[in-house]
Amino acid sequence: MSTIEFDEKLLDSSFEKFYEFCTKVITYNSTGLKVNPLLVKLNKFKKVSDLMNSSERRILISETLYSKNRNKILQFDSSWLTDSDVSISIGDNKDRCVKCSTIYKKTLKLKEDKEKALEGLPDEAFETAEEINFPDIFMLYMYRMFKAIVSDPDENSKITTHLNSIQSDLGITDSTAPNVRNNNPMPQNPLGDILNNLGPMIGNLTKGLGNMNMKGNNGMPNINGILNSLTGMMGNNPQLSKVVGETFGDLNECKSTSTTKFMLNGFGYLH
Repeated sequence: MSTIEFDEKLLDSSFEKFYEFCTKVITYNSTGLKVNPLLVKLNKFKKVSDLMNSSERRILISETLYSKNRNKILQFDSSWLTDSDVSISIGDNKDRCVKCSTIYKKTLKLKEDKEKALEGLPDEAFETAEEINFPDIFMLYMYRMFKAIVSDPDENSKITTHLNSIQSDLGITDSTAPNVRNNNPMPQNPLGDILNNLGPMIGNLTKGLGNMNMKGNNGMPNINGILNSLTGMMGNNPQLSKVVGETFGDLNECKSTSTTKFMLNGFGYLH
């Protein structure tokens, strides 16, 4: 019986993405004021793993993860992670490792906490709740690494079946893509996204100041006109338009010319 060829490209891309995702989970919602021991271990691991070639990484994943937990991995039973302390370690140095079980359990906790926080809220609230997918994303990179290294056809076939199921749940159509596709992208910081684009938008607005609807009786730009233009420019992104309205809507209440001038000057509109 022929064996499955070792997929170096898939292993290396998945290995790197797995490291990045673990870093994200470890530091999720962190203030950055304290040094996280898990992150220290992970960073030490990364320094050594970066020096490895694909074959060495294959041996590492096989010996530390797959060979020890083959049966449950093939059964798609995650208890091999939750019921024991699984790590990817280089040598006997426990300070230089990826604490897989600890990180996976954190993905489960983040998912649970987010689901509780969303109870009773409309379906739209789930659109940006990325924590709900964290356990699946963790398994995605795990099973991609297993698919890349397992040469036995029967075992590789079972792994592929489980991997396809994970990818289907996540809406991924390209089985070799290292990244998780976001079907409904939303900026992490929509206000920051707006501010980054205010320069060119305001530049376009200045060209229209000669229009009557863009000027008030005192010669100052009409706030309603500006806001209407801003939201019109972002008509293709209703979420950003909503943020514009919520963020700058109070400008409509400005009664004082000096206050209005101050606000506009803050946007670089007046000099």
